[in-house]
Amino acid sequence: MSNQEYVNKLIGGIGRVKLATRVSNAFPLLGDTVTLEAATKWAQKMYFTKRSTSDPSVMTGETIDNTSQKTSVTIPVSGSGDLRQEVRAVNYRNAEELFSASLVRYLYAMQPQTLPYHEVWVSSEISRTDQSFDLFISGDNGYDTSRERIVQVYILKENGSIDNPDDVVSVRTASDYTNDNGELVFSQYNIQARGIYDVETRYYDTLTQKTISKRINKLITITPRLAAKPSEGQEPIMSIVSVGYPDAKIDVYETGVNDCYMVFTIPNTNYYKDINIDSLPSGYDAYTLVLKKAVENGTSRVRIACTEIKGNPQQNPSPQFSENNPLVVTIDQNTPLTLYGTSWNTMSFISMWHVVVDGRGYHNLSKGIKLDRNPDHKITWPVIQLQIADGTKYIEFFEMEITGCSFAGVSIKTDPTASNPWYWYENFELNNLWLHHMYVHDTNSEGWYIGYFTPEKSTVTYTGETITFKNLKGEDVTYIKGHSYTKKAHYLPNFRFYRNTTEHTGYDGIQISNTVGEVCYNTLVDCAYKEESSQTSGLSIQSFAGKCYNNFLLDSHGPNMQVGPLGNIDIFNNIVQSKYGAGIQFLFSYDTPEQNPTGAVAGSGVINDDLQVIFRNNVISTPGLTANGRNTVQVRGIHMYDNIIANNGQLFANMTKDTLAVWESQAVNNEVFLYSDLYQKAIDLKIADYISGDYRIAFDSPLISAGLGTGFTFDYRGYLNWYNTVCPIGPFMGKFKSDDIDDESVELLSISINGGNSSTHERNVSVLLNYTGVATRYRIGETADLSSATWQNIPEGNIIEYTLSDGFGHKTVYVQISKGQTISDTKSATIEYVSTPLTLEALILNGGKITSTSLIIPVTFTYSGSFAPTKYRLGEVADLTGVSWVDYSDSVNYTFTSIGSKTVYGQLQDAEGNETEIKHSSITIEEPSEKIVISTGWVSSEIGSTGSLYDEINKLVKISTPATNTIRNLYTVTGDSLGTLTKIDSEGASYMAATTKGASTGDNSGIYPDEILEHNICTGSKSEKYRENKIGGLSAGTYKIRLFCSTIHADVDVSRSKWKISVNGVETDFLIPTDFTPKGNLTQWLEQTVEIGEDGFSILWGVTSSGSYIWVPMNIIEIEKI
Repeated sequence: MSNQEYVNKLIGGIGRVKLATRVSNAFPLLGDTVTLEAATKWAQKMYFTKRSTSDPSVMTGETIDNTSQKTSVTIPVSGSGDLRQEVRAVNYRNAEELFSASLVRYLYAMQPQTLPYHEVWVSSEISRTDQSFDLFISGDNGYDTSRERIVQVYILKENGSIDNPDDVVSVRTASDYTNDNGELVFSQYNIQARGIYDVETRYYDTLTQKTISKRINKLITITPRLAAKPSEGQEPIMSIVSVGYPDAKIDVYETGVNDCYMVFTIPNTNYYKDINIDSLPSGYDAYTLVLKKAVENGTSRVRIACTEIKGNPQQNPSPQFSENNPLVVTIDQNTPLTLYGTSWNTMSFISMWHVVVDGRGYHNLSKGIKLDRNPDHKITWPVIQLQIADGTKYIEFFEMEITGCSFAGVSIKTDPTASNPWYWYENFELNNLWLHHMYVHDTNSEGWYIGYFTPEKSTVTYTGETITFKNLKGEDVTYIKGHSYTKKAHYLPNFRFYRNTTEHTGYDGIQISNTVGEVCYNTLVDCAYKEESSQTSGLSIQSFAGKCYNNFLLDSHGPNMQVGPLGNIDIFNNIVQSKYGAGIQFLFSYDTPEQNPTGAVAGSGVINDDLQVIFRNNVISTPGLTANGRNTVQVRGIHMYDNIIANNGQLFANMTKDTLAVWESQAVNNEVFLYSDLYQKAIDLKIADYISGDYRIAFDSPLISAGLGTGFTFDYRGYLNWYNTVCPIGPFMGKFKSDDIDDESVELLSISINGGNSSTHERNVSVLLNYTGVATRYRIGETADLSSATWQNIPEGNIIEYTLSDGFGHKTVYVQISKGQTISDTKSATIEYVSTPLTLEALILNGGKITSTSLIIPVTFTYSGSFAPTKYRLGEVADLTGVSWVDYSDSVNYTFTSIGSKTVYGQLQDAEGNETEIKHSSITIEEPSEKIVISTGWVSSEIGSTGSLYDEINKLVKISTPATNTIRNLYTVTGDSLGTLTKIDSEGASYMAATTKGASTGDNSGIYPDEILEHNICTGSKSEKYRENKIGGLSAGTYKIRLFCSTIHADVDVSRSKWKISVNGVETDFLIPTDFTPKGNLTQWLEQTVEIGEDGFSILWGVTSSGSYIWVPMNIIEIEKI
């Protein structure tokens, strides 16, 4: 592909035309004008077919010479409905108009709506305890706010409910607002308590008698007030100076009634020792530190600290500050302050509690503090811009812009080391970390690095001095120098990360570890652009518990999200759209106690059913698979429902087969399709613009009523569900409410158990639901309130399989059904659970095998009935005369005294002493075999990740020998353990190679199946060389040894090949049949008989002399005592 450009004009070129479109408004109102933009590559001419109404026959054509590869047209909207627009880009004109690309784009035009759709916002999402703010409501979807109405606005404590009076901070109604040019203005809110607040609205339109409600969480954050400013000419009461660096000092002023105002004029220097503010007086009502710069473009680093209190993690190192009177670091200027860092960091706070960095400042700026690299790029750029370490906690940062660093924009954590156990898990917590309204972008590596990178535990030797202190539980704990302890990183509880923007990071956009809290209302764009291995996620909540919702992720370059549960996680209303990578990467580990609470060793197949990770009402649209596991701990509680999912055809991967089956059974009611079909599916589902991540849907999209609705309360825009029984798939309800949606309630008329039978002998029963309407879910139980029952999907045929509770008698079963969020009344039915006697169905010896070489064999009782056995007896007398009863267990063995044909009789007894019939079974006990057949050349992954595997079907043992001195257990042809094989030679891994494998029949008709014939180990050389395996652990005696040797390779030479046995250093060659050749051999064996002692023997095979390169194979070794 090549092209020429002249003054940005394509004058010649060869290549496939690329075309993408964008509209200024996918949901225009009548009378609006929409801009349709086409971005192209290789296109010289553009054809637009425009429609202003839904009538496809009424159209306007427009042709444009494409000189800039970006063209646009305008479309006046004169009719409602689906307005089809067509765009065609052509590389050059000829009769066929080759080299073109075409796209269809829809506008979903609408009349102004009469239901009270509305937008909610505030004059400032951040306000201080001494400031006021206004709240605004305007019409959405063309709704006219001048219509007669009743409006209620609730301001709630974070995650509060309007039904709980303690959660309601403010309620305003009709008398509390004015209508200013179509905007309802609720003025002069003043909240004097620091915190995070949610808003909920109820907007009732009097004419339509309909209410539309919204819920916007974390819309308002109230932060501490700033200290009063000093008067002009006022002198400081003291200065706090960096030790050894007099230019690095903080001037302290007493201001206002009881405030402390400080000024730090940051010196132009690459380094100064942290300014220790221990000496700052206590008792002020407000502490404010104002940052200024000594030199505009000089290096400007902020390094503030208190003395670290080692060994007392519960003591505040900065007792001057508290939640309501924290240290507020800010600015006092009407333009943003840019700090240029170098070396390790630009801003750091060490060993401090209760710190707020307020980027708004006294002039209420947006992003008033910026951390950047120096414009003089000869100066080393900072590794980290904002760093918090060494026990600092109770932190809030907002309205900062952070960019230009070689590693992370923000790093907040205290690493657990071998010398600081007071910061380890259960001894310390980094509480109340609130990060909001921040802009982090263009970092060389991570954007955000929150919490120590792993939740795993490890063992370390404590290197500090012996120390005793109280942990978080108030218990005394002692750490002794030189002793070993298990360490784990501290938690970050009550974590809040919201309304932040992260763009164009080199590595992971946001990495959050060891946290418990909420991550919501964040935007991430083009994160992990370097595509560095294991550093490519967008949003990584890699060890987290809590809620993750209403986040927007566009074009992350790897797994767009990483999820590692420390507890339950609810993930909903997120939009994950990318043209790169995969959807979700799970992080599971045996070393994470929350995932492996018993501490089982790695590889033990731990199943965790307790942790629950729920994905609901999300968009997960990437070209890779949807969710990749980590095949360690088998976390089973992964649920996905009501999501829009585009992928490569693979939903889940990289867990055990059983876990994947559980995940797939819990992935229900999702709209799943291929990423390659996204263009057409967006049209079919009436999605606004998937390329830009706009997944709003038209009012009549099929997604609107397709959801189960479990847990659904509000959509991505904040609208509370305006339907009674209908919920969407995906994070959006329709653009507006459709009158054509079936929103009728459901009614459960009755239930019947087992077709109305009055009794049952089995606990498992069938419950038939009789209802009207279109129900989707049910819950069932034996308590009238069904409080412990979980909602499940109604099965086909409306028949539920249910297990009655234990204990005989009358059982009453209760059921409810639901559609969306509408729940039916409870109905019940009763059945009597009647007992049946204990019955012994069969007696099974040795798992059903008819022979055994062991005198001790396992016995299995197959029984039925209502009662479990408590006793059993076994014997070789038909009526069991004289045989005693033994307590029953699930593991029963019977021991014979001799070999031969045997019959065993058995009987069971229940707790009441009732006895079953006697059953019998027969088996033949044979002499143990000392014949071993060894199949060589396997790799462990082929034989269940073990070193040796007994093949019961072919009566042989398959072995892998990857390295010198590898020892493998051997088994007889009857499966009994006998002897070992040790790889002696140092020729590297011994396994079958495709070019030198053994010959086979192609239809498994040979002396063994083809895969066994093909596996071999070859010695290859052009000079003398041998491989050697030593056989040990056999009893002394005479043995016949046979070798099967075969290869498909043509380079063989029997005259220079040798197979031999070595016993105590005495070597004996195997007898080679006349005309024998290993090439293509399917039938011939090499044999030898030898006397061996307790030290065993070795088998050697290889090349005897120099010459051309040849191969000497070894496939099967047969060893039999004579």
